[in-house]
Amino acid sequence: MEAGHVAWAGGSSGPDLFMTLSRVHGFGGSHTVWGELDAESLELAKNLVRKPVRPANPGEMHMLAEPIRFNLTVHEPAGAA
Repeated sequence: MEAGHVAWAGGSSGPDLFMTLSRVHGFGGSHTVWGELDAESLELAKNLVRKPVRPANPGEMHMLAEPIRFNLTVHEPAGAA
C-alpha cells in the first residue's frame, strides 16, 4: 500500500477504516484499498497525527486528546456529468 491509500480491513478485529501515511508492506488479502487521498488531504492527515493524544494502555489505539470538527465535501472529477 502506498502513502495516501484509504483502505478497509476485515481481519480478525475489524472491520476498520484506515489511511496509510507512508508506504506499508505486509498487508494480506483481508485489506481492500478503495480510495486515495490527494496531496493536500495527505498533508492534513500527517498534521493530525502530530496532535496530542490521550494516554493509552499497551496494545490500545491512541485517540486524539481533543476532538476535531470537520465537514466533508464531495468533489466531482473534472468532466463528470
